[in-house]
Amino acid sequence: MKFRAFILFGIMVFYSFSIYADENIRSIVLKLDTLEHYKEFRHQSICIPRAVKIWGEGKLEPDSILYEMSLQKKEDMTCGTSPLTINILVEKKEKAIQVSVLKRLNRIVENDIILLYHVDSLNVWGRNLSVPRVEINVPFCINNEVQTECVDIYLIPSRLGVNFHNEQVQALPLLISMERCRKANFEGHTFYFAKDDYVKMDEKAVRIYISKGGVYHADEYVHMNGTKMDKKEVYHLGDTVQVNEHFYKLCCLTENWKRFYMREIIDIDTNPVEKLLPAGILEKLNPFFDEEKEYMLIDFWGTWCNPCIKGLPELKNLYESIRNEYGFVSVCFDEPDNFEKAKRIFEAQHIAWKQMFEDVRKGNDTITRSLKINTFPSVVLIDRKGKIMFQGKGQKGFEELKKLLFE
Repeated sequence: MKFRAFILFGIMVFYSFSIYADENIRSIVLKLDTLEHYKEFRHQSICIPRAVKIWGEGKLEPDSILYEMSLQKKEDMTCGTSPLTINILVEKKEKAIQVSVLKRLNRIVENDIILLYHVDSLNVWGRNLSVPRVEINVPFCINNEVQTECVDIYLIPSRLGVNFHNEQVQALPLLISMERCRKANFEGHTFYFAKDDYVKMDEKAVRIYISKGGVYHADEYVHMNGTKMDKKEVYHLGDTVQVNEHFYKLCCLTENWKRFYMREIIDIDTNPVEKLLPAGILEKLNPFFDEEKEYMLIDFWGTWCNPCIKGLPELKNLYESIRNEYGFVSVCFDEPDNFEKAKRIFEAQHIAWKQMFEDVRKGNDTITRSLKINTFPSVVLIDRKGKIMFQGKGQKGFEELKKLLFE
């Protein structure tokens, strides 16, 4: 399909529309905003810096700690320079924690950056604490050339459940989120664009999350207006998403992360789109099909999953109700040492259906990972040809499955 270039107006409203030569495609431009506080986005990654100097040796609670955080990976450096680091000083005042990025300790910092947090933030910090964003211009080596990128950094004086294995560091900790992140509001939804590797140019490195009213999209296989499609926790450029009653193609970001382009698909084909198992996965499952049954329900669980074990009686009731029409198999995704334990759990519950075992260490070579199962328990309903009829996770997915089977 060929598209003509579209013209951006000199003055841009928050989002604007243009029409391509193809009348079934409409372009949309979103202006991206930066995040003012860490709490605005829940999917940012956390890094643990290295404590290089501690003042107050011998004290249970030190006076201050100098932390060091690498801004570049050694393998990314091909410009003849050494990897850059940033030094952060954390000091305990009377009723405050002071976090400083000082010019005298960091050659790339133009002015001292000093942040103050209440001393209680060490113990009660959560995502409700407003952690301001710090911008630092960093010279990265990209495509064998030195290029300056504005890095977004959040300096968090909290343990956040981390065990530092050092009592002094545990008493005056620092965590860092160093991730480029932007947001845009569109039709009552918030799009978050994140990238934790400033050097990688790969489009897959850009992660896109969508939320409405604080509820994020999750990995689900859902029916939307008669169309079957994946609803994802993480989208990438090139994916199709649904916002309200419309479908959009996620296209591209400008290099400076100022604007994002996507296309609305006006006349989407509403015929059901079949989602099929990969041939290799279907071969693994074929031996578990009952000859006289067209469909099979697959239950994914593990001995480490308490909700999975707790839900076995309810799963057993479902099996008794549909056993004459549907095949049934449980896939135990676990460490090999736990396979015998899984058998004992099934025996104790008097489970009669078939069970197969998958080694978690084999990763993508397993049925579990091939189907992108990352929540346990999960259920998948397939037919003999490998067509996925339903995929759901947790108790919500189980209730949706019962509704599908019985209504």
